[in-house]
Amino acid sequence: MSAKLNVRDNPDDDIIVQAVDGEPTEAEFEDLYRLTEQAARQLRDPANIRILTDGRLLKGQRLNARQRAAQMLSQAPSIRLAVWGCSPLLRVALRFLSVAIGRDIRAFRNEQEAREWLRQPGPSHRAGEQARS
Repeated sequence: MSAKLNVRDNPDDDIIVQAVDGEPTEAEFEDLYRLTEQAARQLRDPANIRILTDGRLLKGQRLNARQRAAQMLSQAPSIRLAVWGCSPLLRVALRFLSVAIGRDIRAFRNEQEAREWLRQPGPSHRAGEQARS
């Protein structure tokens, strides 16, 4: 089964918004990465990439897809990734991923909390202090 991908940049707050509906394959994660790169080029500050991901419809990923996603995130320029509405299991996985690849990734219960964190000025918060239960 194929996942539906949606990536757009929000010029009002300079945040890239992602939504993934389903269980993405490795190729679909690569498409998501490509679409996100395109959106990042449209940001006012492409060196400050902030991504808001709706995790409500995200299903568990295949091992190869998870490994590819981790590899792509670790190679990306400085990013802050906020995933909201995801399952408790995914929140834990994001915490481990953040520590493993040294990226600032946090999970939030709702979109408002995630947006507030992404809007905070200054450099990224330290990786490892990312997931909120």
